[in-house]
Amino acid sequence: MRKQTQNLTTGAWLRQILLLTIAIALFSGPQIVAAQDGTPHPPTPTEEDPVRIESVRAIVALPTVVSFRVRVTVPHSEVDQVSLTIEQDSGVDQSFELALDDSIFLDFGDEIEYEYNWFPAPEDRLRFFQPLDYRFEVTLNDGTMLTASDSIDVEHQIISDWQSAQTDLVKLYWSDDRSFDGEGQLSDLSEVLALIRRYIDVDTPLQIVVYAPDDRFCQEVPRPITEGTTATPGPPELVVMSDGRPFPCNPDALFMLYRASGFVPLQPAIPDYYTVHRALVDALFAHTYGEHWQDAQVPAWFREGIGALLSLRGRRGALGDVRQAAQIGRLLRLPQMENSPPASWNEDQIALWHNQAYLLTLYLAEIYGADAPFEIAAAIGPQTTFDAALAAISETDIQRLYARWELWLNQPRAEEAAQWNPYLPTTATPTLTRTPSPIPPTRTPRPTVTISLTPTREPLYNPTTPPAPTIALPTRRPTTSPTPLPPGYFDTPTAVTDSGGVGDDDSSNGLCGTGIGVLILPVIGLLMARRKRNQSTR
Repeated sequence: MRKQTQNLTTGAWLRQILLLTIAIALFSGPQIVAAQDGTPHPPTPTEEDPVRIESVRAIVALPTVVSFRVRVTVPHSEVDQVSLTIEQDSGVDQSFELALDDSIFLDFGDEIEYEYNWFPAPEDRLRFFQPLDYRFEVTLNDGTMLTASDSIDVEHQIISDWQSAQTDLVKLYWSDDRSFDGEGQLSDLSEVLALIRRYIDVDTPLQIVVYAPDDRFCQEVPRPITEGTTATPGPPELVVMSDGRPFPCNPDALFMLYRASGFVPLQPAIPDYYTVHRALVDALFAHTYGEHWQDAQVPAWFREGIGALLSLRGRRGALGDVRQAAQIGRLLRLPQMENSPPASWNEDQIALWHNQAYLLTLYLAEIYGADAPFEIAAAIGPQTTFDAALAAISETDIQRLYARWELWLNQPRAEEAAQWNPYLPTTATPTLTRTPSPIPPTRTPRPTVTISLTPTREPLYNPTTPPAPTIALPTRRPTTSPTPLPPGYFDTPTAVTDSGGVGDDDSSNGLCGTGIGVLILPVIGLLMARRKRNQSTR
């Protein structure tokens, strides 16, 4: 009995030790880990320097100005000099010294805030959708120099949320407008780019920014009437509102800055999908073939025709309009097609010019093969004229070609060709012929001459059913990689601090993490051994 009582007393004593040990571990563990980690808890407060740069900021008030501000915790009279430096990768690199008295934005007596308004010009190479770094240096009368720096993303801030999507060569930016299908437009544009790349090398990236038709860059503000005068104030002043105050605004300056930054800015007048698509195709065409042709002289009708042929939709209704003009004798002559329509033409004349240019280019594909227009375009360059490239494909000149085209307009083959575009397959592999039926020599005219325009190959498009009035767009879309702005594109690098080792985490605070576990394990072992011994003696 005495032995059993002694065992019970010893067991109770050991249990009390175990409970006390666990309590110590639970209450002391986090504090010990914090001490081992070297992190002060709580952090030691630091006393701020009374003379310092309180804040810096920048406001992108495009299309005209970028405003920079700095606030210093000293009176204006104690400031000797303020300078500003702005930098951007592959872009802006400029420094300015502020005229102190003229640059005061806010004067609080014991604090002063200066402002510098920078009006970027195209030659300044401001890069859109990239960070702009800026740094202020403030020199006091006693020689003390204070510095502060920051960065801001260069975006046109009338758009609250820019979106973007890109392929390997094209990046498209647009405003967060639900009516604009940016990813769909980029997918269709990739189809066009793939076709262009079949004939010419394209390596230069293209960046396009699209504004909605109702986006307004400037606001009209009535000019104030001077007291004591009856003179009528001038026209409203154009301003852009930013940070609650007006800045001068020049709407034409914005697109100039975009172009200098390597962007193609667009603002289609109609938000229709195909109107925007054609504007994007025109931008891609000018970017790719413009670089390929350089300074080569290319007829305006051929430029327009290739651009329209590259569009997924072509120019529907063109054949009917041109046929009607031919019937009433209003078909445009070849010299009128060599240059772009003059400003004096009305809308009907301009539309007829575009339709004739498209059909004349389509005729090249109908007669000489689907690749013919693009092979001619690829052959043109600094050393090869359009006439030489045309002769190499057709063995004829533009005058004879135009005469044959006028006769072709009223043939059934023209109706079949009008339904084709280069994204649809031909009904058979075309066999190109370099010797179409020649026009009889003019020195032996005959009243019964009939010009044969029947080609020796299969037609571009030969439907088994009556031609449909519309063409379905290709459903194949390449994979794009949409990257809405700003996630990740404008992120500035974040300093990486040493955390004391890979995998360190405060969640490890516990018994084993404190070292108290070393005491608990022997106690538990002793209890288990004593319990086993008690059971064996019973």
